[in-house]
Amino acid sequence: FSLFIFAGLIYIINLSGFTSEQINKDQTKFSTSRGTADIEIKVLYAKGNVPIKKGMPDTLGIYLVRSPSAPDLSLRIRVRIFDTGFETNIDLFPCNFIDTLLLVPIPVKTTVQDNRIVVEALPGSKDQPHYQDMIDSVYDSNEYCQNITYDTYNYADPCVPDTAGFGFTGRKGNFVAGFTNNDSLPVLVNSVGRKFFDSVGGGGYPYNIVIYGDNGFGKPGALLYKSANLTTPAGTGSTVTLSPYPVDSVVTIAAGGRFYVGYRQISNSNIKAAYQNEVPVRTKSFFFNLSDTGTVWFDFSDSLKNYRPDISPVISNSEMKLTYIMQGFYNSAADKLNMKDTLTVFLRNSSSPFAIMDSAKGKIDSVGFDKIFPMNKAATGSYYIAVKHRNTIETWSKLPVSFTNGGKTAYSFITAAAQAYGNNTTLVKASPVRYAAYSGDVNQDGIVDASDLININNDAVLFTTGYKVTDITGNNVTDLSDIVLCMNNSSIFVSKITP
Repeated sequence: FSLFIFAGLIYIINLSGFTSEQINKDQTKFSTSRGTADIEIKVLYAKGNVPIKKGMPDTLGIYLVRSPSAPDLSLRIRVRIFDTGFETNIDLFPCNFIDTLLLVPIPVKTTVQDNRIVVEALPGSKDQPHYQDMIDSVYDSNEYCQNITYDTYNYADPCVPDTAGFGFTGRKGNFVAGFTNNDSLPVLVNSVGRKFFDSVGGGGYPYNIVIYGDNGFGKPGALLYKSANLTTPAGTGSTVTLSPYPVDSVVTIAAGGRFYVGYRQISNSNIKAAYQNEVPVRTKSFFFNLSDTGTVWFDFSDSLKNYRPDISPVISNSEMKLTYIMQGFYNSAADKLNMKDTLTVFLRNSSSPFAIMDSAKGKIDSVGFDKIFPMNKAATGSYYIAVKHRNTIETWSKLPVSFTNGGKTAYSFITAAAQAYGNNTTLVKASPVRYAAYSGDVNQDGIVDASDLININNDAVLFTTGYKVTDITGNNVTDLSDIVLCMNNSSIFVSKITP
């Protein structure tokens, strides 16, 4: 096994000894003669659907096979993604590899669109005078279609029809496809698109949709979700596409987390899940086990199961954009906070006892006074927004705020006192208008009083510096300014106001 890195981008892996049945004709020939295939492109590996949430990337795999009798020529291929402007040439230097896998990072996508990824052979040796930048469409190209979607993953090539259906015959088991949340925030799996391919007269077989986490070693781990018992559709002799099945409980995938989505066959009847041929099938992507509750997983590639499952997890990423100012931290002259600091934001039920349905932490921006908080647990509905800060009075929204799971919600506490429940904010600047949550609740008991003042005074006497809860002005010093602000708020009986 060998690995080479070119310019930090292109990875070349030796796969010598990897064997499988070849069912496709040679698609690309690198040679000065069309009579001999010096190097062949066997298959491309990509995803057919890639979500753009936070610009989730993909990597193109190019599986090459070099004839043992081929001369040691320096050869070149070109990778192009039509409609994006992406193009790169890759030089293959002389080596003795028989099988080689090139991994090419594809640029991050930011718009929903359909792409064609095309790999082209540039004929002849790049070191020879007759090298030309020309393409023979019969021998020298291979392509993979890719849909850049808003929220859906799938490995299946959308330009290629499904081959047939697969499953277990005479036994139960699970088979899944692995995906990665490349977002910097957690995401929810909120539904799963399904396709089946059975003969006429088939269908009606029981199964579950399953979602697994990762075991830490690149294979399925803990079961995160199992659907109710479902049945496959009646067979038609071609692909039957079902509407995405809604995941009816919260399945949160951490930032950078890997997850696995697929089927649990709960009878001995083959459920005929749709697939496309992939020969040889990619590694570390598709897995199966041999009982409906099994925990020993096998890689499709190790078992020569050349199936590319046509299954589509749909993700969501609920976001709450909050705008908020802490009174003591606000510098009116500069119209900014003295420092960024951490808030904890809660979504609470709209009726008593106002249970917490979701929460998130993050640092509020010192200039824009805002932060996007991931809220992936709460269902669509209306919730009070409650905000806590280490030395500021807890503040609630005036009314329950409409929230859509998988959507984006924004709320500002700084535009008017009426944005807070009980008008419980204070004007800190008239133009532009800035309202802020009251500072001074050092012990977080919901009131600014003598106990907070004593804590601040004790630290001020000791000339305490650094990140301290008694520093209610956010300048990293506990001093007279903190004492005065706390005393003023205590004198007007500042306290938490909630429904």
